[in-house]
Amino acid sequence: MNELPKLTYTLTGAAKALNVSKPTMLNLVKRADFPSFRAGRRWIIPVDGLKTWLDSQAASAMEGRSHGIGA
Repeated sequence: MNELPKLTYTLTGAAKALNVSKPTMLNLVKRADFPSFRAGRRWIIPVDGLKTWLDSQAASAMEGRSHGIGA
């Protein structure tokens, strides 16, 4: 059988994927710029949104370094 591609993470799954703790992940999902939403009592994090967010965070960090910020 063909498995469907993973479209979303739960809070726990996203924490594992990012290698952060659950409390850290909970802080992230509460941020306005973080791609997440509630479905009942569960947090849902779209895989594509998470990848885009990570890319933007990496770009911001790299730009900060090129300007001598956060080195």
